[in-house]
Amino acid sequence: MRAHHTGLALLLLLAACASPMQILTRDRMRGDADGVTVMAMAPGDALPLAVAHCARFKKAASFARRQGGDAVFRCSAS
Repeated sequence: MRAHHTGLALLLLLAACASPMQILTRDRMRGDADGVTVMAMAPGDALPLAVAHCARFKKAASFARRQGGDAVFRCSAS
């Protein structure tokens, strides 16, 4: 029983390290300095994520296209 409580406490501690938005989006984004694809999200909802991604490279995000249910953005110098 003690091991169960220790494991639960560790799980809660790890969950507290990531924000809810990080948990929801971490596996939905694939990209690099040239662009990012936000999977299963409408372009308007995905835009803030793309902006934050491109900002890591000191670039601006612009919507490129829909690809199935995904939103694809370009990262370009501002």
